[in-house]
Amino acid sequence: MEVGIRNSKDSITYGSATFEELNRHVEQIIYKLEEDQIIEDIMEEVVVAINELKSVEEIKKYLKREIDSLVKRTIVLSCIKQDLI
Repeated sequence: MEVGIRNSKDSITYGSATFEELNRHVEQIIYKLEEDQIIEDIMEEVVVAINELKSVEEIKKYLKREIDSLVKRTIVLSCIKQDLI
């Protein structure tokens, strides 16, 4: 099953995807941003969520919120870094 991820300025939306496919995308984001402490904080929350949430749909919604937040924070960090250089 193919994942449809579309990135807009304010959010990321998902097409039909399995948890494994979503996890792969999260891992790619982590790999690209692994130097930021924020990734470790988010991953701790993801682990908590996976332990607490009951369904894949709930996990997908949680991951979408976390990734949206990460995208927004990354944009802010990027803008800050550009201003400092």
